[in-house]
Amino acid sequence: MRTDGKVGQQARKTVLTSAASVTGDQKPIVTFAELLAARVHVGDAPERSHPAMQPFLFGERNGLAVIDLRQTLALIDVAYGFVHDLVADGGTLLFVGTSEPARQAVEEHALRCGMPYVNQSWPRKTRNRRTVADAYFLVSPGTDERARQDVIARQLPIVALVDADVDPTGILHVIPGNDDIALSCDLVCRIIADAVDDGREEATRRQAEAEEATRRQAEAEEATRRQAEAEEATRRQAEAEEATRRQAEAEEATRRQAEAEEATRRRRGRGQARRQAEAEEATRRQAEAEEATRPGRGRGGHSPPGRGREATRRQAEEATRRQAEAEEATRRQVEAEEATRRQVEAERPPADRLRPKRPPADRLRPKRPPADRLRPKRPPADRPRPKRPPADRPRPRRPPADRPRPRRPPADRPRPKRPPARQAEAEEATRRGRGRRGHPPTGRGRRGRPPTGRGRRGRPPPRPRPRPCQR
Repeated sequence: MRTDGKVGQQARKTVLTSAASVTGDQKPIVTFAELLAARVHVGDAPERSHPAMQPFLFGERNGLAVIDLRQTLALIDVAYGFVHDLVADGGTLLFVGTSEPARQAVEEHALRCGMPYVNQSWPRKTRNRRTVADAYFLVSPGTDERARQDVIARQLPIVALVDADVDPTGILHVIPGNDDIALSCDLVCRIIADAVDDGREEATRRQAEAEEATRRQAEAEEATRRQAEAEEATRRQAEAEEATRRQAEAEEATRRQAEAEEATRRRRGRGQARRQAEAEEATRRQAEAEEATRPGRGRGGHSPPGRGREATRRQAEEATRRQAEAEEATRRQVEAEEATRRQVEAERPPADRLRPKRPPADRLRPKRPPADRLRPKRPPADRPRPKRPPADRPRPRRPPADRPRPRRPPADRPRPKRPPARQAEAEEATRRGRGRRGHPPTGRGRRGRPPTGRGRRGRPPPRPRPRPCQR
């Protein structure tokens, strides 16, 4: 909170309203009587008062300025809340008080709340316990002017007990009060140390709540994971049962189909045997009818007059009737088989329900050849290759291009003619359809004789001479 001499009554009302909203109906941090007993309201001489502190003064009494304790109560609540939130968020507050009335109080309460402090001269490079803090509490900012300027240069928040003769410029949270009395310094230091303790408890509580929330979240995630695993196990079990049921149905359908095929085969076998027997019976009766209709088969070798034709007609009609009955039985048998086939197809489960069985997981797969299996060896790199003919080796010469080639006879060259007598004889033999010497072609030899495998003059070919025995 930055204050200067232009702060008026309106600013005072705003501070009081905000402080009242912070405290609420809770137990007050400090009472008015405690502030009076510690003489927090006693200021310096009016002529020494800083103009920027005029809004925080109540008046004058016995030649001394009187600080308005109502504003002090409200601003103590605001500073208390700031320190509480700072420590609850993990921040650090550095106690600074090098004046004689503040040294003992700063050391005592800083050690009690576990915060760093400076109660001797303010060093620029070294400090007690810690060198950097998130905020600073100045008990005597008038005495520690160098510390205040250093902190303002670093743009860090300041909580300070500001007397009537001190400039509050650059201080975020001003606590108007007397900094020349040890009782006043001790009371304000105690209040700030209590804020630190409450903030640390709040941090511990938040950490416990965070750990509890993390634990609950982990338990919820674990419960969700177990539930998901249970649902997955249930689903897999249901799928396994469904697969088992479908497999059983498929096996049952296969069994029924096999039984139906077996029954059909048996009926076909019985029907075929019956039809064969009926056909044999019809053939036998037809043979008897033909035997009866042959002439000379009656008494005395003659057929009875007028009876043979009638018997033959009756037997033919009987054979025709039996053949029609056999055909009707065959047609009914075919219809029954067709009805059985349709019934089997109707009882058969759909094609998408009969799934092929998967091979078991432990089924042996074909083994791969071992990695150290001998491969065909390659020829060594140092193996001599077949030599090529030298480049200077003479090649076979081609015939010269201007060498004359043997000429072929022209296509229109006339062939040598036969003598006229032989030509006439050949034409006459061809016209009469005879051979070369006027005889019809009989497939015989050159002189009209059948080929005997003999020599040119009819002699047998000479036999091969036996070779001498080679010993």
